[in-house]
Amino acid sequence: MKTRREATALETHSIKVSRWQPLRQVYPATYEAILTIFQDAGLQPYDFMADVGRTLGPSWLLRVRYGEGYPNEAVLETSDEGLNDIEQQVVAFVKDVVNACQETAVKDYRNFMRTNA
Repeated sequence: MKTRREATALETHSIKVSRWQPLRQVYPATYEAILTIFQDAGLQPYDFMADVGRTLGPSWLLRVRYGEGYPNEAVLETSDEGLNDIEQQVVAFVKDVVNACQETAVKDYRNFMRTNA
């Protein structure tokens, strides 16, 4: 049974994934590299969640969710080698996600201050 979050992600990206798995368990070195990029930008491990899913073909989907409650997500289709070797495509994708995550964090903070002031 798919959770609501997974069903939404699968519908949004129209690429079927067998199941999402935590990136930290499947590709620990890639997770550490992504974590370093986030930390260099002043973000913390709890600011994002990274998963991978095997497509029905030879590729993988890398999904990074962020924001308060993780409602925002970005997905990149890549190969097994792309995740093992942390190719430039993956690094560029993660840097784009970091920028979006920072913007979302600022909006979430402003929203919090407005509602709790």
